Amino acid sequence: MTAVVDISRIQETSDGDHEFEVELIEMYIEDVQLHVDTLTTALAESDTAEIKTVSHTLKGSSANIGATGMQNCALEMELVASDGDMSKAKDLMEKLKATFVETQAFYNDYMRSLE
Repeated sequence: MTAVVDISRIQETSDGDHEFEVELIEMYIEDVQLHVDTLTTALAESDTAEIKTVSHTLKGSSANIGATGMQNCALEMELVASDGDMSKAKDLMEKLKATFVETQAFYNDYMRSLE
């Protein structure tokens, strides 16, 4: 199974500043929740342009923090929206939500280890 997070990415970004890591993780988790809510609404409205835009943003922020599982899910969602074939979107949305739960759990455990 592929790791849902590459923690070395945020460690490189923070240059060993654990407080900064925690701040980045907390902001990321908050932002992802907003993006998931937006994607859920866009999916219900079949708004492929919004799905593509939000997925692209989520892909980038996930890459920046090392959330590889979320990055991959967001890429898949972006590609589906770009193709305009939304038949796979509902399943991808469930996968994205499940991956977010795993990612959030990983980061919560990591932040506890820094205390």
